[in-house]
Amino acid sequence: MLSINDHRLPSAFVAKAFAGSSTALALGTQWGLCHALGSAGGVRAASASHRATSNAGKSNQSLVAMAQKYKTSARRALQLVALWPYIHRMENPLTWDEFERVEMRVGLVVDASVFEAARKPAYIICVDFGPEIGTLKTSAQVTERYSPEQLIGKMIVAVTNFPPKQIGPIRSEFLLLGALDTLNGTAVLEVPSNVAPGTRIA
Repeated sequence: MLSINDHRLPSAFVAKAFAGSSTALALGTQWGLCHALGSAGGVRAASASHRATSNAGKSNQSLVAMAQKYKTSARRALQLVALWPYIHRMENPLTWDEFERVEMRVGLVVDASVFEAARKPAYIICVDFGPEIGTLKTSAQVTERYSPEQLIGKMIVAVTNFPPKQIGPIRSEFLLLGALDTLNGTAVLEVPSNVAPGTRIA
């Protein structure tokens, strides 16, 4: 079985295997596979594959011949091709221990005001994270979607164990989490109003 960490198959072989299999394969997938494998020749291989795919008459190279050249098998190449969606997600996997170190908590927005000194439009936001943590302050670029009044009273989700960061005249003490909507502006992550401030997110 081909494991996700099996990088023995050179990206040059994979890219050429793609080019030889079907002109209908998306070129973006070829680039992505080379990127996932992370070899120094990946970009050059993808470029060669691009040219080969663009010329269908010359692209029907034998997978077996390429396998012999790169000391692997055509079957292994096709396995890797089939696993591409998973490889794309797992290119740089997060370990469970790393995830558990991220302390995400529910907080109640108690104040929001325009951050006048910010270089980009932003608000200064104060959030109550319950008796254990108390009220913390940060700045956030959420002005496209919300007015300060619309933020006050929201039950939001934030990362509370980052080290403080100085942003101009204010000291940012947490990271407000949101969905980066490029059309309507960042939308803060919210939970129901009956969830207590300070509740841990898992």
